[in-house]
Amino acid sequence: MIHNMSRDAMVPRGEWLKFFDQFASGNQGRPVRVETFGGELGDEEVGRRLPLLSINYDPNGKGGVVTIATGRREVEYEHSVAGPKEVWVERDASGAGQAIEIVSEGGTRTVLSFEQ
Repeated sequence: MIHNMSRDAMVPRGEWLKFFDQFASGNQGRPVRVETFGGELGDEEVGRRLPLLSINYDPNGKGGVVTIATGRREVEYEHSVAGPKEVWVERDASGAGQAIEIVSEGGTRTVLSFEQ
């Protein structure tokens, strides 16, 4: 099932490095679903029940890249978003992040959400 994310707050670009590091380290090992919307193949579930390992933002190059890595002790799967232009976070009632949406320069949306 495709996750329809409600955007709670945009994360300013200057905070992406810190935000992704804190979000991933605080949720390492939790099972996530990764979905894309509006890409060349249309809406697609990229992976589900993948243990979150890390989320890295490399601002170098043309627009930079965000890489979501999953796996238990080493990277088993990576999904990259080239040219990210917006990052949104959905929070629960306690303020904890429940999902992240990354919008690329081309308009493709990647959503990472936690699985129950």
